[in-house]
Amino acid sequence: MAASSVSDPERRWPWRVAVLVLLVGWMAFPLDAPWINDEPHLLLRALDANAAGELPWLGLQSQRGTQYGPLGLWVDQLLLFVTHDIAWIVSLRALLFGAVLAGSLAWLARTLGVTRWLVVATLASPWMWFYARLVWDNSWNIPLAALTVAAYASFVVHRRASDLVLTAATGTLMVLCHLMCGPLLLGIAFHALWCRRGDLGRHAVKLAIAVAVLAVLSAPYWQTALSGAFAPAEDGSIWKGALYPLSAPRHLMAGGLSYVFGADWLAAWPALLRWPYLVCLALSISVAFWCIEGALNAVTEPSRDESEALRRSLARLGLVVIALHCVVGGLTRTHGDPHHLNATWIGALLIVWSAVQSRIEKAPGRPRALAVSLAIVLGVSTLLVAGRVHATSGTRGPRYGPTLRAQLPVARLLARLPPNVRIETDVPHIATFPHALQALVRLEGRSTPTSTAQVVVIRWASRDPLDARLEPLPR
Repeated sequence: MAASSVSDPERRWPWRVAVLVLLVGWMAFPLDAPWINDEPHLLLRALDANAAGELPWLGLQSQRGTQYGPLGLWVDQLLLFVTHDIAWIVSLRALLFGAVLAGSLAWLARTLGVTRWLVVATLASPWMWFYARLVWDNSWNIPLAALTVAAYASFVVHRRASDLVLTAATGTLMVLCHLMCGPLLLGIAFHALWCRRGDLGRHAVKLAIAVAVLAVLSAPYWQTALSGAFAPAEDGSIWKGALYPLSAPRHLMAGGLSYVFGADWLAAWPALLRWPYLVCLALSISVAFWCIEGALNAVTEPSRDESEALRRSLARLGLVVIALHCVVGGLTRTHGDPHHLNATWIGALLIVWSAVQSRIEKAPGRPRALAVSLAIVLGVSTLLVAGRVHATSGTRGPRYGPTLRAQLPVARLLARLPPNVRIETDVPHIATFPHALQALVRLEGRSTPTSTAQVVVIRWASRDPLDARLEPLPR
């Protein structure tokens, strides 16, 4: 298998400008990011670790007993060395997330010989916008999955030991982020053993040394993670868990956002915004059909050249990754949460990219039109969603909640009040996760109290159920 060039050479600057615009958009209005539970929890731990001069080896722990890795915590520690301004923390995180993801996808696109506008279309997804700005550990598996697959695809083509070692290194980083990366890493191992056994043998010594070094470096995490308990969801369904990974293409579409914003979030939109979004949503569903087409092509259609053979081989890797995730999902009864797809979404991308590029090459009179159209559709969707979040300061629902913009004025008031001030609230996010405001107060830094208020009532700023602004009332 050999790398190829896109049949119709495309200018570099248009798609690069589009990527730059998207990354700047991710950094814009950082205070519109959500801030509920895990995000402030991680940041508080990062503040404590920096104050103690420590490098923790354990991240958060799931409700089922799974011990997550420390990578997200390390990133937060690094960002806190740069700034304690939460707006800049969100923006810098989005920039780092986007730089790794865009660079990895561009590398993968070059290796596979696909139009770079597929990179733009992927970055334009509202799911990428959402996860890039979420100060959370789990979502780092999105760019790391892209980097791992890009390195592995380069190994398949060039057969270099350096690409194989990089694949192992980025795979280790994924493990240190979240164990849900297992299906992807197992899929890559199976594909390598099937397609590149000879090259694995030729680089066996270098690979063994790299794996040994990575295992030793990450040993402090493994010692705890392997000794921890894990229990499947008692109320989960085996069949739902097994079928849920088939929704992996959602990260490349504009649908499924009701999980984040609530079941009725779209019905409350003004018609002027709702209908354009619904049109974009309907058009983006074509990604699901391309995924089916790409899967069928990968297992039934003969390849016309080496470039297409490479893409279809990697599409078969994508199928294996999703199939392994189905097995794991069934065993653990895990379903319903899109972040469980953050490591295996790349499998769907390999399948979709293969199908779209095949269509492009069959219609030489319309080069890249399909990928450019998808990028526009998803970009408009993201713009509409971001505009709606900005207008309402988030949601009153449990998964997005009031944005940082809504919570920061409350935190700044608390920072000027006595530390023992009592908070009374009917806002469920504040009542259930009081550490969200505590983290913001620590970032702001307490000042000399300017009031003797003993109680602060925090309530919704209006009776509009769509308005997530908060109003603090000191008493």
